[in-house]
Amino acid sequence: MAAMNGAKRNSTTVTARRPRRLPDRKALAPLVVGLAITLLTGAFNACMHAYRAPALFVASDSTDEDQAAEPGFLSAWLTVASDAVRALDDLAAEFMFPATDGARGGPRASDDIVVVAIDGASLRQAGAWPWSRRDIARIMAHFRGARAVGFHLILPDADRTSLKNYLSVFAELYGADGLALPDDPEFMDNDLLLAREIADARTVMGVYLTGDPSPGGAGIFSPAFKLAARLADGKDMNPGQALLKLARGVVSSLPALRTFSGKAAAEGFINLFPDSIGVVRTAPLFVAGDTDQSRPGPDAVYPSLPLEMLRVGMGADGYELRLAGEGTLVREFAVADDDGVRFPVDRLSLVENAPGSRRELLAVPVDGMGEILAGRRPRPERFAVVPAWEVLRGMHAGAFDGKYVFFDLTAADVGGVGAESAGSPPGVFVHAATLDAMIKREFHRHDHQSDYLWRQFLTLASGFAVALVLAYGGPVAGVLTAAAVLVLLGVGNHLLLAERDIAAGVAVPAAAAAMVLSVQSLASYLVMGRERRFIRTAFSLNVSPSILAYLETHPDRLSAIEGEQRDMTVLFSDIRGFTAISESMTAPDLARFLNEYLTPMSDIVMQNLGTVDKFMGDAVMAFWNAPTDDSDHARNAGRCALAMQAMLGDLQRGWSERGLPRLAIGCGINSGPMFAGYMGSESRKNYTVMGDNVNIASRLENLTKTYAAGILISQTTRQALGADFYCCVVDKVRVSGRREPVVISHLLGEGTPDETVREEIASFERVFELYQERDFEAAESLLKELTFISPHPLYDMYLDRLAVYLALPPPDGWDGTFSVGKG
Repeated sequence: MAAMNGAKRNSTTVTARRPRRLPDRKALAPLVVGLAITLLTGAFNACMHAYRAPALFVASDSTDEDQAAEPGFLSAWLTVASDAVRALDDLAAEFMFPATDGARGGPRASDDIVVVAIDGASLRQAGAWPWSRRDIARIMAHFRGARAVGFHLILPDADRTSLKNYLSVFAELYGADGLALPDDPEFMDNDLLLAREIADARTVMGVYLTGDPSPGGAGIFSPAFKLAARLADGKDMNPGQALLKLARGVVSSLPALRTFSGKAAAEGFINLFPDSIGVVRTAPLFVAGDTDQSRPGPDAVYPSLPLEMLRVGMGADGYELRLAGEGTLVREFAVADDDGVRFPVDRLSLVENAPGSRRELLAVPVDGMGEILAGRRPRPERFAVVPAWEVLRGMHAGAFDGKYVFFDLTAADVGGVGAESAGSPPGVFVHAATLDAMIKREFHRHDHQSDYLWRQFLTLASGFAVALVLAYGGPVAGVLTAAAVLVLLGVGNHLLLAERDIAAGVAVPAAAAAMVLSVQSLASYLVMGRERRFIRTAFSLNVSPSILAYLETHPDRLSAIEGEQRDMTVLFSDIRGFTAISESMTAPDLARFLNEYLTPMSDIVMQNLGTVDKFMGDAVMAFWNAPTDDSDHARNAGRCALAMQAMLGDLQRGWSERGLPRLAIGCGINSGPMFAGYMGSESRKNYTVMGDNVNIASRLENLTKTYAAGILISQTTRQALGADFYCCVVDKVRVSGRREPVVISHLLGEGTPDETVREEIASFERVFELYQERDFEAAESLLKELTFISPHPLYDMYLDRLAVYLALPPPDGWDGTFSVGKG
């Protein structure tokens, strides 16, 4: 150290092993982590969109070569991830629908929809399934006044309980002549009886589409409506060119059940289309048929059960598909007579055709594959549900007139097509929710491309916002920003859904904000933890607990540790005559003595907000206003020096009992610009100060022996102390290694001195003024009076100096400066 030039002492330095490098900016590493998380989330979102091919085929158990190839691992994994994200988006959207009535499932569905359910209670009341077709016909008879009936059951086999099946048995028992039966086919055949009720009730029969061809190559079913397709510019197109899911077979009810409806019987598919995680989010309104592996014609596009129920109920006789202007090549559809070009569907309309005119009754916006969102989750409690056993016993007469009625088997332990499974609501309620959305015209659109772009923008914006605020604003600001992002996402999603009927994804942007907040906070914690460990290691023995706590909570102060110029105060203290004392002690006694002395002295430094720089044998070096700010650094240093002198008196009593001689310490204090920093070799460093003002304090400590003063301070320190402390000027000296003189004073105490001390200070300072003015005679006369009243070695030294100057006056140009050596 420059401050110790010429000091003949063995020094012991308290050092800490510092990490190889402290970050210049504490926010840099966590910020990079946050930005990386944001970009990775955006890349994940892009991959989900790129690999998420729409499900082109309905469910199939076959492995025909013409089926779509199995997706690769990455594509399959991203498809599952995409479906999971969409499920979270759907869950978020569930709470965003406007004007809910507070019920768990949202507001009730339209009063025009009724579900007649063959539930568990019905099976207990009316017997196990399957029921006789005669009982089902009795139920269907109650639906004759319904607007449309969705027959959600599939009855592929004939009823074995029909009387016609037992004619041979009756003949054996009663003889052919003794058996009198009504000549009524419907009395003899339960299926015909049910077929009559189906025809009388404006029924839409449910069918189940498959990805496998029907046995014998049978077609799917015959449509009972007209179908047209047009581009946006009005150009007529083949409906088979619409981009729709593809079906190749059908599972339908017994053909006899359509006896009285003929080929005009209304039918609609009842398939559910869950994603890869089993969640049903979309409801296709049309599916394309491909039973003969040729280009599908106009009659090869088939509606869903709820869509066909709506057509029947509204009295429409046809549909029109509005196709997008640019076709898409779908290689899975490309066969011998088909180039595989399909046109995405923008809208479908229910129309009423008359000679020379066409009237649109309802327009339904759909996504590219003719799908709409299922809307709010199809919970049974949203719908009017009537147990089938009550209808069977004649209850609810006339309750179904003018209604859309769904009739289905919902008992979970039976396992019908629409039966409940795995805790999910029965499938009939999905179709009921779809019909409800169309009746209310609550069409929530979902376009994959728009949703992707929206999610990508929100992901990057929210991630970057949280990362930047967290890095430069702190953890509290980061948490508040993340919370604000989530609120804005929710509000934005609500407005889009409520005002524009657009279902936009918020799961990925919300996840981006949450992950950036958590991961970047962890990174910041690790970086700050590293800084705190370094701070505690480097300063725990050198500064007060309050300063240490400040440094740990403000690691940004570490940037100053690399080195900075500051206005500071430095103190040196030393035991006078310690060398002679140490020679009389053994090494263990000397170590014990130093510990007894240095421990309370360093405690005093830290209690007065100072930093212990180092111990040099019995000497102590301390400084103030670094590494933390201390506007009262000079006052705190002065208090520290006074307290050290007082502590020495307390320690002296114990040492006297052990036979040690009376000791004295000298303290030198100086204030001014100094360079503070973490300096040393690469392996051993110490936070210390250096500069010319440090050297002055060291010289002042040496001069305490010369001037018989306990505490010597510079003029800059005395000015900084102000009126709170009282001092006495001692001399104007030029210390070794410095050309500019320094006015030094003896620090006597804090507060207001008593009258005697004040008069003595004033008297000697008058002597010093006369001395500086070369009026040596007057100075000597006044000093002799002062010495007579209050003798002091300082006065004797000045009397000797005045005697010399009276005999040999100093040369012209003398400025009153006394040059001193190293002391």
